[in-house]
Amino acid sequence: MKTFFFCLLCCATIASAQQGKMPTDTISMQKRFIGEIIVGGGYGEGGSFLLGARLYYFSFEFGMSGKGTKPDRQLDYAPPHNDYTLREFKNLPMTFTVSGYYPISSRLFAYPSVGLVSRTTQLIPQSNATGWYYETQSRTEQIEACYGFGVCYFLNSGNRSDIVLHLSARNILGVTAAIGFAL
Repeated sequence: MKTFFFCLLCCATIASAQQGKMPTDTISMQKRFIGEIIVGGGYGEGGSFLLGARLYYFSFEFGMSGKGTKPDRQLDYAPPHNDYTLREFKNLPMTFTVSGYYPISSRLFAYPSVGLVSRTTQLIPQSNATGWYYETQSRTEQIEACYGFGVCYFLNSGNRSDIVLHLSARNILGVTAAIGFAL
């Protein structure tokens, strides 16, 4: 939890320090830094997917981790006997994060990320005799903190639509790589 608050503090510091500032080395760099569409994935809990958008020094990203569990077939009624074991199944975690970008150089930026992750856990009875799964007995929803840190680099493509390479590490999505298209 301390790491989450540290990342939140970093984002707030970047917001106040970068208020109204733009990279000033070239006019074209100022135009390139206005916005970006981000798409990526990585090696998190069974793989991960990331989609986001950046406007000036902040980005908003939606992510999903590929590790979710669910029985293949499930009956829609309670078990007809007491000879069963409760099994725990978790859904795909979904994350929403906000990142604050801090320029290290005209093309290299560092960014901390903070956000929330939503997870649902279900307890489903499995018959010890047949192995069949029956109706869900309980469902728990959790909201947890999501945080991480990353760097991005603007590749010069010779026109206004530069390509931006991202590499980040996050507690839920794991190590992710993304490509962005600067607007």
